Amino acid sequence: LILFIGAFMSFTLTSATFYAQKHLQQSREFQASNQRLEKEITVRVEAERNLREVRDNLEELVRQRTKEIEASRQELIKSEAYFHSLTENSPAGIFRCDTDGNCTYVNERWEYITGMKQEEALGRGWEKSFHPEDKERFFAEWNRAVNQGLPFDSEYRFLLPDGKTVWISVRGNPEIDAVGKLIGYVRIIMDITQRKTAE
Repeated sequence: LILFIGAFMSFTLTSATFYAQKHLQQSREFQASNQRLEKEITVRVEAERNLREVRDNLEELVRQRTKEIEASRQELIKSEAYFHSLTENSPAGIFRCDTDGNCTYVNERWEYITGMKQEEALGRGWEKSFHPEDKERFFAEWNRAVNQGLPFDSEYRFLLPDGKTVWISVRGNPEIDAVGKLIGYVRIIMDITQRKTAE
């Protein structure tokens, strides 16, 4: 009986030691797993915080840029209104075109001098106003000015729709965009027929 009790106790002690060691091993693994999980959570929380900070900064930049764009748009509207006010009250004919020679704008005085309406002048329609004998010379001088980005100044004859010929003085200046690129010309025309007739 003593042997049996001794063997039983030895077995129980061995089993208890085995289960204690197993439990201790599981506890260590669980603790290591928890530490890995805590690290992961810390990394994710930090990443989310950084992401929120980046998002907030980006939203602030978008707000600032939107304000700048709106201010620029308002300034452009004022500038365009001022330009149209000046051109409509000008005693000179004003003509605006791109670098390819496509008309984008003429004022009322230009319509009066040439006898053409703006709708007729838009695009390449304005070319019809030139006297046939002056057209080639005009385009040679015009292309030279455009290619070199230079001001333009000359005198030509226009042939009006009613067949009458008028002499005009043409002055043009390059129109440059915000980055310094030539985007077109603004030209001013004056009727100089009386002066030419007197010469």
